[in-house]
Amino acid sequence: ERVDASWAVAGAQTVDLTVMYDNGCMQVAPQLSVNVNPAPAISCPANQTIQTSNNGTGDCTADATFTNPLDLNGACDPQTLTLSVNSGTASTITQGTSNTQTLDLGINTLSFVITDGGGNTDNCSFTVTVEDDEAPMPACTDVTAEFNGEDELTITIAELYDDASSTDNCGVVNLVSPTIDQLVTCD
Repeated sequence: ERVDASWAVAGAQTVDLTVMYDNGCMQVAPQLSVNVNPAPAISCPANQTIQTSNNGTGDCTADATFTNPLDLNGACDPQTLTLSVNSGTASTITQGTSNTQTLDLGINTLSFVITDGGGNTDNCSFTVTVEDDEAPMPACTDVTAEFNGEDELTITIAELYDDASSTDNCGVVNLVSPTIDQLVTCD
């Protein structure tokens, strides 16, 4: 017959096993030694800030590289480590290996959960902030203006800047300074 037991303290435990038979007889078995493994424990990498240019140019993502956590307590096998990004679907990963995740602009939360063979768990999370460090690419046009002695010469923003052809790796380009205050004199 199976006997289940549990211990609140991890480590080596000595147990006196008493067997009671159906006929009422009792027998004390030799001491039984068991080793109780602790629950798993993991520690996450430090928070990171990375730039969009770290994986090339022209996109709005960046590659975060870190080492997956290891069980720190020696919990019982089998152990399973999972990773989810921004509360997405968790995937099983290998403890202690290098990991690279391509992440979107903004604050990304990476969450690990370790589960041991006894169903005990531990978890930790860290953040990776992706910043856009790539300048927008304005589409500007060279303008040649003929000055025929007039008092004033007017050039419009539309003649100098093509809003529709301007690009940015993370979205729309907005013209910030639409005025030209430059006086040209002919003395």
